[in-house]
Amino acid sequence: MSISYPENEDAGRIQPASGDRPGSRRALPTWTAITRTFRRSIRVRFVFALACALLGITLTAAVWKASQYALLSTFEHTVHEVRTDITPSHNIAVSLLEAERLVRLYEKDQSPALATEFELAAGAIESNFLMFVGHLTNFEEHQDDIDVHLMVSAYDAWQSARQAASGLFARNPETPAFSAAFHNTTTGLESAYAATSEFYSRTVSEIERHLSNGQAVSSWAGYVMMSAILAGYLILILTSLYVCRSILHPIESLQEGARRLGKRDFAHRVRLHNKADELGQLGRAFNVAAASLQRLYRELEHRSTRDGLTGALNRAAFTERLSADCASADRHERPLSLLMVDIDFFKRVNDTHGHQTGDRILRGVVELMENTIRPGDVVARYGGEEFAVILPDTDECEAWATADRLRRAVERQLFDCGAAEPVSVTVSIGCACRRPASLPSEDFVESADAALYQAKRTGRNRVVAAYPETDEPSHPVALVSVA
Repeated sequence: MSISYPENEDAGRIQPASGDRPGSRRALPTWTAITRTFRRSIRVRFVFALACALLGITLTAAVWKASQYALLSTFEHTVHEVRTDITPSHNIAVSLLEAERLVRLYEKDQSPALATEFELAAGAIESNFLMFVGHLTNFEEHQDDIDVHLMVSAYDAWQSARQAASGLFARNPETPAFSAAFHNTTTGLESAYAATSEFYSRTVSEIERHLSNGQAVSSWAGYVMMSAILAGYLILILTSLYVCRSILHPIESLQEGARRLGKRDFAHRVRLHNKADELGQLGRAFNVAAASLQRLYRELEHRSTRDGLTGALNRAAFTERLSADCASADRHERPLSLLMVDIDFFKRVNDTHGHQTGDRILRGVVELMENTIRPGDVVARYGGEEFAVILPDTDECEAWATADRLRRAVERQLFDCGAAEPVSVTVSIGCACRRPASLPSEDFVESADAALYQAKRTGRNRVVAAYPETDEPSHPVALVSVA
C-alpha cells in the first residue's frame, strides 16, 4: 500500500489549533495568525497603514464635528438663557397693556372691581421688574447699557403711572383732578410700555444677529474643515498611489522575476521605471544574476548535450532528439532518414600518429560534416569514431545523395596534424529511411547501424542503404562502392 502526501501548496496554510476538531467552526483568528499574515505580505501591511491613516482622518473629522456641535449647542443654550432672562420684560409689556386697559375701562365704568384688578396687574408688573433685575447678576455692570437704561426708564415711567393711578381710583371722574390723573397714568403706562417693547425688540434682534453670526461662522468653519479633510483624503490617496507605484509594483516585478527564475526562465528580465532607488538597484542586481545564471545554464546545457571533444550532440541528446524527430515525422507524415558514419581504420591512425592527431581528425570530420549537411540536419557523436546524422524530411534518394556527398568530402580532405604531414581518412556510411508510423527509434538506429556494418564488411569507404519498410527482405544492400 502506498502512502500519498499532500502537495507543498498546503504547507503555508494555517493549520487548526490542537484543540480544534475537524469540521468545527473556528474561533476568531489568533494573534499569531494575524501577525503571520502581516509578515507574509507587504501589500497587507501597506493597506493596513493606509486604512489606519484614513481612520485617523475620519476620527479627526468626527471629533471636530462633535466639537462644532457642542460649541454650537453651548452657544444656542446661552441664547436660550438670554431669552429666558428677557422674558420678564415681555411679561412686563403684557401687564402694562392690561393695566392700561383697566384704566381706560375705569374711566367709563367706575367699578371697584377694576381697581382691584389694577392692583393685581400692578403687583405682576412689580414682580416682573424685580425678576428682570434679579436675572441681571451684576446689575451695576449693566448701568451704562443703553438697553438696560430703557428698562430703567420704563420702570421710572411705571412708578409715575402707578403713583398717578393711586389718586385716579380715589377721585371723582367728574373733577378736573381725575382727568389730570387719568392723563398722567395713561401717559406713564404708554411710556413704560414703549420703553419695555423697545428693549425687548432690541434684545431679541441682537440675539438673533449673534445667533445668525454664530451659525454663519460655524457653517464657514465646517466648509473649511470639510475641505481640509477632503484635501487630506486626496493627498493621502495620491501619496498611496505613488507609494504603490514606486514600491509595491517594483516588489511585484521582483517577485514575478524570482518566480520565473525558479521555473528556469533565465531570459526574463525585471524592468523598473525608477532605477536609481534601492529597488532599482536590486532590480539591476537581479538582472545581472539572471544573466549570469542564463549563461551558466546554457553552458551547463551545452556540456550536458554536447560532446566535449567535437562539439556534436552526445549519445543521450541524440537519442532524445531522434525520438522527437520520429514523433514529428509521424505527426506531419513526412519521411525521416538517418546516417551512421564510421571513420575507417581509426585505431591505426591513433597508433601511427598519436591520440592528439586522432582528436584533431575527429574534430575535423565533425566540422566537415556540419558544413556539408543542411542547417536543419543534426550531427551526433554516437561513440568513439562513430557518428550519426539525422536528416529530417528526407527520403531514400536524398539521404543516399547526402551520404555519398559526405563520403566524398571526407575522402578529399587532408587534415592538418601540426608538425607532421597532413593525414587523410575515409568513412563508411550506413543509410536508413523511415516512413511515417513505421519503425520505433531504436529499430531505426539498428537498421542504419546494420547498413554501416555491411559497408565496413564489404570494403569500407562506401555508402550502404537499408531497404525501406516494405515487403522486401529487411537486410541492407550496397548502393555504391568505391575501390
